[in-house]
Amino acid sequence: MLLGADDLDAALAPAAQRIAAAYALDSAALVREEPKLEARRLLLPIGEDLGWLVVPSRIPEPVRERLVRTVLPTLAALLRAADARRDLLHEVVETRALRRS
Repeated sequence: MLLGADDLDAALAPAAQRIAAAYALDSAALVREEPKLEARRLLLPIGEDLGWLVVPSRIPEPVRERLVRTVLPTLAALLRAADARRDLLHEVVETRALRRS
């Protein structure tokens, strides 16, 4: 879902919905920029400066641990790959434009 998306930002909401459903969370959001801290939300960083998984603050500790241990590293790898793909596609477009001019 994330890797093949033409618009990565648009793919974040459906991916977050899948995470929420898989972990029986009331809600989840994937955001690229750090959101405002609120008491009712838990902000879990994805890698280093890749984004945030935002979930309700009152989730069971075992669920939080699974998110941190399994979901966040996977999201980090996917977001890095998606960013690299976007950058490569941008370079291809620039190269084609230069060849035409």
